Amino acid sequence: MGQHRRFTIPLESAANRPWPMRMILLLMALMVLIPVINEASEPLRKMARNQRDIARGLEAKPIMAGALGRWRNDIQAFWKGENIYLPIPSTGQQVTGERDGWPVEHPNMPLVVVLLTPFVLLPAPAIAGVYALIKLIAWVVSLLMVLQLISARHRLLGGGAALLAFVAAWKFFNGDISHANTNIFTAFFIVLHLWLYHHKHDIAAGTALAMAICLKLTPALFAVYWLYQRQWKLLITSGVAFIILTLSPALILGWQRLVEDLLSWWTYVIRPATLGGSWWPTNNNQSLHGMIARLFIGGLRGNYLMDVDLPPTAQPAYASIAIYDLGPLGAKYLLWVLQALLLIISGWAMGWRRLNRDDPRRMLHFGLISALMLLLSQRTWDHHAVHLMIAHFAAIYAIFCSRLDQRTRTRCGWVFVAGLLWLMGTSGDLLRGLFGRDGMDWLDAWGSSFWHFVVMWMLCLILTVKLRRLDDPYLPAGQSTT
Repeated sequence: MGQHRRFTIPLESAANRPWPMRMILLLMALMVLIPVINEASEPLRKMARNQRDIARGLEAKPIMAGALGRWRNDIQAFWKGENIYLPIPSTGQQVTGERDGWPVEHPNMPLVVVLLTPFVLLPAPAIAGVYALIKLIAWVVSLLMVLQLISARHRLLGGGAALLAFVAAWKFFNGDISHANTNIFTAFFIVLHLWLYHHKHDIAAGTALAMAICLKLTPALFAVYWLYQRQWKLLITSGVAFIILTLSPALILGWQRLVEDLLSWWTYVIRPATLGGSWWPTNNNQSLHGMIARLFIGGLRGNYLMDVDLPPTAQPAYASIAIYDLGPLGAKYLLWVLQALLLIISGWAMGWRRLNRDDPRRMLHFGLISALMLLLSQRTWDHHAVHLMIAHFAAIYAIFCSRLDQRTRTRCGWVFVAGLLWLMGTSGDLLRGLFGRDGMDWLDAWGSSFWHFVVMWMLCLILTVKLRRLDDPYLPAGQSTT
């Protein structure tokens, strides 16, 4: 009889002191389970509240609200034949500022709408729970794959060091669970394609990358990386798979309906966010684009309290932190220069040489790209940053398990801790309790998560350059850095 391979978590074991590791794993489990349970039970709490309100003669409120409720309505309208990508409902109904209930400018391409449809077929109270559970599984699997990728054949990461990276990654996991978006699935397919590439399955890796791009276009930056690294099979596969996946809903919808929806999706949703030059200065936009808009565009177009569903001249509130008014055109030139510099510097740090597939330094490359996806996007909300776990764990592994000198590792370690403290200290709940809504919005406008993204990009950049100079940069299994 063959021996069954026992599953082990890819972390350094402490056989002589097992309890610290067990406590760390228990803490990690609680951190991910509590928000999932809270999200899954939210519809039940709303149902109980509605029953109390009805008993008092009050009107019941919708069980499904926010992104999940809005997407449920969008998907239902999609299957009724409505064009959910138009800026106004196809029914001609007036759109309110909240847009809840009206299928307008849906962000996902038709393929993703089709894939999300099974959730809509569930009873309303069960949708949130099932969706959150599947996202939890996807995130945990992604985490395990990242832990395997960073260590490869080298020393495993210790529990305490892993906890630092875990806390940083958990912040964005928690945000996406509560927003009911698809960013965890995007992160899963990004990590899956890296894991498949590591194991020499280039065709499968390209297909997984194509699926990530279908969910959110920013993972296409990995295609640029594979072009730079001359990985032709993976690159060509991802391009072909993206076309096939994008066009596959024609089997259900027919070609005429699919082409109409894709053209509307590109015209009203994607093009304004990429080639259209629209500015999004709203305070929760933590991309470089958002920071430039808030700091260097004065007047109504730099209003960080902007309601993006209303024109700049019809805003209910106005606030600005502009330090100099370059105007929209000048700000655009500044943005292009900074974006080009980020790409050029990142490419220089990676170098032209192709590393081996199992070289852990590749994870620092992937961490750079993960941070660039957030910085270069037109719109980056906190819950878009789930995939930044790649940068978190790659940086921590290089700090704790590389052959860099003690001084460099210590400095980089404190920079990581400072970035983590900034991220957690500027969280919405804490700010709301200390300074109220206005104070939270003001600090968000100055870049609450933006500076964390910058810190992670800089850490991955510095560690990439430092380790590039070493022939054997990581410690073998069982060897300590001290």
